[in-house]
Amino acid sequence: KASMGILVECQKHLKDDGIKASLVEEFIPTFNNLVNQQLDQMDFFVQFDLDRDFNETIKSRHRDVFTYYSFSEGEKLRIDLALLFAWRMLSELSGIVLPDILLLDEVFDSSLDSGTADRVVDILINMSNTTNIVAISHSSDLPPVFSRSLVFTKQKNYSIMSVEHDVQ
Repeated sequence: KASMGILVECQKHLKDDGIKASLVEEFIPTFNNLVNQQLDQMDFFVQFDLDRDFNETIKSRHRDVFTYYSFSEGEKLRIDLALLFAWRMLSELSGIVLPDILLLDEVFDSSLDSGTADRVVDILINMSNTTNIVAISHSSDLPPVFSRSLVFTKQKNYSIMSVEHDVQ
């Protein structure tokens, strides 16, 4: 019976209106601030906010409300990257997780304009002292933030490493 009481008490605290709600209330304002800092660094001047239920509000231009899907692919990628970088920063600030690896899949391949790509590179350079950054790309022209390049080719449906070299 005592263990049943403990179980009931744990269930009560782990529900949406229990500990989770207080953690969300505590961290969401900081997270929103971090996302907007990242968006500013990428020269994307929108106001992004999540509420406690993780519903987003994005205000742009004259503070009209937009949806994520009303933006271009490049603008959506800026929002995605800002969210990614903000989650990492929040993890570091909270001490819950200290991420030391960042995987970027085809980030530099299509949607970013050159100015935004330069700003993303600046962000990556700032985190490169504490983070191993891996970028997957179809382009051979990656930014100079990466110290090594591994080239893979497809042979009979298998990826084979064909070249490895240090980037100057």
